Amino acid sequence: QVLRHDPATREEARTLRSLVRSTIRGVRERLADDAPQLAIVSGGTPGAVARLLAVERWGFVPSSLNQMDLPATDLRSIARRLSTTTLERRLRLTGVDERRAHVLPAGAIVLATLADELDVSSFILSDWGLREGVILDAVGGVPRTVTAHDPRAHSVDAVARTWRTDRSHPMHVAGLAEDLFDELAPLHRLEPLDRELLGYAALLHDIGVRVSPERHHKHSAYLVEHAGLRGFDPVEVAYLCSIVRFQKSGRPSTSYPPFGLLPIDARDRCVVLTGLLRVAHALGRGSERDVSSMTVGQTGGTLGIAVMGSGNPTGAAADAQERADLLARALDLPIEITVGVPAAMRA
Repeated sequence: QVLRHDPATREEARTLRSLVRSTIRGVRERLADDAPQLAIVSGGTPGAVARLLAVERWGFVPSSLNQMDLPATDLRSIARRLSTTTLERRLRLTGVDERRAHVLPAGAIVLATLADELDVSSFILSDWGLREGVILDAVGGVPRTVTAHDPRAHSVDAVARTWRTDRSHPMHVAGLAEDLFDELAPLHRLEPLDRELLGYAALLHDIGVRVSPERHHKHSAYLVEHAGLRGFDPVEVAYLCSIVRFQKSGRPSTSYPPFGLLPIDARDRCVVLTGLLRVAHALGRGSERDVSSMTVGQTGGTLGIAVMGSGNPTGAAADAQERADLLARALDLPIEITVGVPAAMRA
């Protein structure tokens, strides 16, 4: 109705912004008293704009953009850029959805104007919209009261059950990983969110076994990346993929796209979490009786981890010692894993 030229004229862009303002005037007044804390956008056009922002931010489009943050400053910038490009040029841009290329300028202008008029610093993208919500509500798939944790836990559980019928092993590994995280908290100084992601990664660490037992870490990471996990933003999915992918060997590297997607200051945290899962996986590879508890201490510049169990704790400790190098480098401490009290912890 408004943008009739390609590219749009400045007058057309001004007219569109004015139309948005007049359309939402009543909404803006009602929202002023409610002081909303979160602004969510959904639909094909916001998703198409998000794809372009993802390329600018990360250099590629992740498999899922659900819960991606769309700052108002970025929306204003891309609206200015798109409004001066022709359809032919837009179609050559990396990440452009051909089905939405013709409406991208208008969509970006609308989103940027909404952010300004509603005083929203950023939007959160939902790749599900009203249609999915109506369907879920109709089949009773949405509880009336949920917390931010619920969809994450439910989604991880659904994926884990799809790919693995026996849940005892991943749950045991998750427990060991979380115990290690807690015991080493004074050293790694990570946040509760890091612990949560570590636990989820442990629950999903071997879902690829059904595809290939020997290369399960790679297949597990692929499944995690493409599972459409609900409640996780693209960076959090990248955390999970990276931890799962490098649980077996190697050091997380930016040559692996999900790890490269992580902010630079987050990569060291991901390496620590990967090291924790690697040790926990080694400790939990055999019977659950092999390692039932552990004690951690530091003496003389060496970190000692003492494991106890009624099965074969000696074998578990030996396996974990072989897998401890990544964690030792991440913490900048040599690690000694033994049964009972290690030398590093003896008086």
